[in-house]
Amino acid sequence: MDLTINWSHIIAIATFLIAGWVAVRNSMQKQLNDIGLSIVRLETKMDDLTEDVRKHNGVVERTGIVERDMKAMWVRHDELKERVHDLEKYHQKEV
Repeated sequence: MDLTINWSHIIAIATFLIAGWVAVRNSMQKQLNDIGLSIVRLETKMDDLTEDVRKHNGVVERTGIVERDMKAMWVRHDELKERVHDLEKYHQKEV
């Protein structure tokens, strides 16, 4: 068995290893670029959703204020209704 190393074999192995390394490196670089683009898209979507949540929260806060004001309005309505009723009774007594 001949164990002598031929330079053509060394060059072939080195070329194979370098070509493999370049292919893997290029593949990884493409994947990193794709991941980077995905992250940018996700960040944009998160920003949009954050803005939507802020708008929604503003609507919820305003709805709470409207509900409180409506409750106060109905209390005042009932008070005025009772006052009109009392005034009608008072005027009926005078007639």
